Amino acid sequence: MLALLKAAREERGMSQAWVGRRLGKPQSYVSKVERGERRIDPPELVDLAHLYGKSVQYFLQATYKRMRADLEREIAATGTEEP
Repeated sequence: MLALLKAAREERGMSQAWVGRRLGKPQSYVSKVERGERRIDPPELVDLAHLYGKSVQYFLQATYKRMRADLEREIAATGTEEP
């Protein structure tokens, strides 16, 4: 999701500083979110998605697909579906 957030921001031609100002946060907040150093709360994801012209589902679906692929690789490697 982090790469998608950064790509969506850049696609819209927005700087981290501009996004931060729109959210009432410092530029460092946006930077930390994009680097995975700060967790995103659901309301923050909604705000970012709105600014970037994307749906929340756009970001969540990509995360789900990545997690599902990771799980399927793990199951294939261990030969079991049990955690």
